[in-house]
Amino acid sequence: MTRRTSTPDRLAECLGTVLLPLAKARRAPLERVRLAWTNILGATLARHAEPLGFSHGYLIIGARGSDWREALYAQRAAIRRRLRAVLETSRGFKLRTIDRAPKAERPPPEPPVALHPSTEGIDDPALRQALSSLLAARDKGKPQ
Repeated sequence: MTRRTSTPDRLAECLGTVLLPLAKARRAPLERVRLAWTNILGATLARHAEPLGFSHGYLIIGARGSDWREALYAQRAAIRRRLRAVLETSRGFKLRTIDRAPKAERPPPEPPVALHPSTEGIDDPALRQALSSLLAARDKGKPQ
C-alpha cells in the first residue's frame, strides 16, 4: 500500500472539489475555472499557466513561456473537454504567452564565522567552518 503525501497540487484539487459547487451556485465563470484549474489542466501544466479572463465565450489562458504554450496546445482536446465539464457555456480557449514568473532572489550569504580554536585539527574546510559556526552559536548563548 502506498501512502499519499499532502502536496499543494493535491490541496488545490481538494479545494476545487469542495468549493466548485459554491462557485456554480454563484455563476461566476472565472471563479469556477480557477477553483477547478488543476483538474482542467493537470498538476504540471496548472503550475505554468493561469486563467486570464474570458473573451466572446473563450477562456484566455496565459502560459509562462512558449514551451508551456506548446504543451498546452498539444493537450488542447483534453483541456477543452475538461473545461466544458466545469463550464458548459465555454466555447473553448485561446492561448497567450505571458512573462515567466520572476525568479526568487536569494538572500545574501552570511559572512563566515571566525574559525573556532578547538577546530584546528580538522582538515576538511567545510566541516571545520560548520563546526566553528555551531560552537560560535553555542558560545553566544553562554553568559560571560
